[in-house]
Amino acid sequence: MAGQLGLDPPTMLLRDKGPTLELQQALENSEAVAKCFNCSISTSSIALVIYCSSSLNSSDRSAIENQKVISLAQMKLQLNSGSGSNMPVVNRPVILYILVPDLPKRALVEVKPLLYSGDSLETPTHVIKQDLCVRQSYWGFQHESWHNDCLQTCIISGRVCAAVISVTQEIAAKICPQTTDPANDESANAETEVRMAEFCIYLIDKVLLENDFSWDDVMNLRIYFTASPHTSHRTLSTIFTNAYNEFVKLRSIVNCNKEPIFNIVPVLGAGRSVTSMDNILTCELFARKF
Repeated sequence: MAGQLGLDPPTMLLRDKGPTLELQQALENSEAVAKCFNCSISTSSIALVIYCSSSLNSSDRSAIENQKVISLAQMKLQLNSGSGSNMPVVNRPVILYILVPDLPKRALVEVKPLLYSGDSLETPTHVIKQDLCVRQSYWGFQHESWHNDCLQTCIISGRVCAAVISVTQEIAAKICPQTTDPANDESANAETEVRMAEFCIYLIDKVLLENDFSWDDVMNLRIYFTASPHTSHRTLSTIFTNAYNEFVKLRSIVNCNKEPIFNIVPVLGAGRSVTSMDNILTCELFARKF
């Protein structure tokens, strides 16, 4: 679904009286589109990305989070009491907030749901869970419990895979513990960026492998980064391209003729909570089997 603004359908003007009403209208507009596909954003969302204007203050952001929870709960309640109660229910969609300088029509918020409109959530018989004993060990990474702290996934087994990796300062310190203060050391910052790129590719591969997906199933991979004096679009694009090319050589299951499938996107901030959009790096993955 394309991103939805808080436009009042009769007038096609933004709802006034604050960001919460604008968000409510954007969610209602998203729900109207979802109903055309016999689904609901409250039960069928695999991922929900909410773009926030930098003009929002901290209290506005908190109000937006509360309004999102209220609106989705009301939609789900209406479904449960009506004909929509037989729709497949997707549990725990991926949530991502992105802070941007501006939005179309000077909007304060924009909502972009990713919906699953299939008839069934049952696992297809051909799906085989991978044995995690063959987990990757390249670049020196091994599975650790803290990996789950930076990972959100929503899997429709054998059909679609959505995931978000959120690399905060705390996570970056665990990825590259030898680096003490990258903000004041250009070489240390470069090393950290390389390790973060390798970690993201490693973790994406792990999610795909565990759920019987391949890199050929990847439809979209966006990498959001917070622009800084030490990080540029060109530098990060080169780092991810080099890491991906090295990964291709390490993993024979990857099609070596395939170009990198990621997009590098500069933003003001990103995070799983509207009140803490402080990720250094954020990876948004969508994979689908046909």
